[in-house]
Amino acid sequence: MKQIVVGFSFMLLLTCMNYAVYGSSASSTDSIPGQSWLNIPYANTSPAQKLDIHLPAVGEGPFPVVIWIHGGGFIGGSKDDPQTALNQRSRTALKNAGFAVVEINYRLSLEAKWPAQLEDIRNVVLFLRKNATRYSLNPDKIGAWGSSAGGYLAAMMGIALVNDVKTRIQAVADWFGPTDFFNMDADLSLSGVPPKRGPAGDANSVLSIFIGAEVNTHKARSDSANLIYKVNALDNNALIPPFLIMHGGKDSSIGANQSVRLHNAITTKFGPVISTYIFLPGGSHSGGDFNLPATEETVINFFISKLKYPVLWE
Repeated sequence: MKQIVVGFSFMLLLTCMNYAVYGSSASSTDSIPGQSWLNIPYANTSPAQKLDIHLPAVGEGPFPVVIWIHGGGFIGGSKDDPQTALNQRSRTALKNAGFAVVEINYRLSLEAKWPAQLEDIRNVVLFLRKNATRYSLNPDKIGAWGSSAGGYLAAMMGIALVNDVKTRIQAVADWFGPTDFFNMDADLSLSGVPPKRGPAGDANSVLSIFIGAEVNTHKARSDSANLIYKVNALDNNALIPPFLIMHGGKDSSIGANQSVRLHNAITTKFGPVISTYIFLPGGSHSGGDFNLPATEETVINFFISKLKYPVLWE
């Protein structure tokens, strides 16, 4: 597999029951290796606000955490949908590497418009930290990984929540998420890949539905959900987590320049070691090179290097 890597600064190191009350905490845990908890409510606004927790089969907690955020254009998808859920191979690989895997649902755009989804990902982190002892989780080692809309929300989790120690996470893996809605169409055109659907700026596009306004004619509203804008608004001393950003050259939904924009914004403000960008020439929107075991290993090794060993700047 050919890869173009920018700023690849880390060393690759390879190394049932429903049970929760929203907002509860515990001083001890009955968890055992390999245990799972399904459909735990992390907030009480919507039935969508649920998550699953899966512990590694071996080892002793507290375990570092990787949160999986599903895609689906903000309008569909689920942690339980085979098309958007974390695949069994990746979940097993993460658990074998010693991570607790948390898979979440969030309010979709037909139920609630932006920034409801920002509220949801904030509540996920707050819940995991408050209930870390109950579920054998390490509250100081939390990463997020998502694809497409989930990649966007993983990146948003790392950027928009950084100024509060209660919600700050420690690593982000973003697979082909949108970053700058106002430039989506231009970036897809730049890629030379024929678009899979109509213009992102149209009134009936999934992005316009997501923000509750037509992207092309409501720039201020688009900017409110713009990852680049949020990076630029951060203080230069903000403790932004390390990012691994990956995008495919055959993506017909989101042009790879969207990921380049995010990578450049982060490295310009916070330095080259904070973000790594990997371009996969044969990667499509969730297919092609993204299905290769080596791609998955790259992500898992990134989390190993950032969540299982001390991070000097924290």
